[in-house]
Amino acid sequence: ASIQAHRLPWQSELEAALGGNAQLEQFTNQALDLSDQVSSRAYALRALESRFAGTTLSVPERAEVERIAAEHRRELKSAAVQLRAVAAPVIEQLGGKIAPAGQTSRAAAFDAARRTDQSLNVLLAGAGNARTLDEILPELSKALSQLMKVAEE
Repeated sequence: ASIQAHRLPWQSELEAALGGNAQLEQFTNQALDLSDQVSSRAYALRALESRFAGTTLSVPERAEVERIAAEHRRELKSAAVQLRAVAAPVIEQLGGKIAPAGQTSRAAAFDAARRTDQSLNVLLAGAGNARTLDEILPELSKALSQLMKVAEE
């Protein structure tokens, strides 16, 4: 008996957009790695804000917390820019469009990172999927746009 590898319903479209199965695998690894980086920085920012919300800190302590937060924001922005550069051309080649971001806040960073990661996992791994490619692409493009908006603040 042969075991068939799991194929996504839109795997042929992804392979055509990327140039083949090997390129799809490379793209998947790169996009999910970048999404993990974004998520971890967004989570760290949320944890930092939660930990120090309403606390009284000395000037040097507050400066240290701000330095750490600034580093997380810088790394989040870097990973988000890289993720958009990697994902946007594929989304557009599949017929999607990068949606306008709309209003965001720093608190939205974690949500935007989470939604981007979930959408990528559905698109590239079929995680918890009961949707079509036409439904997933707008979700991913909107989440990615919102993530970029948050990263640029």
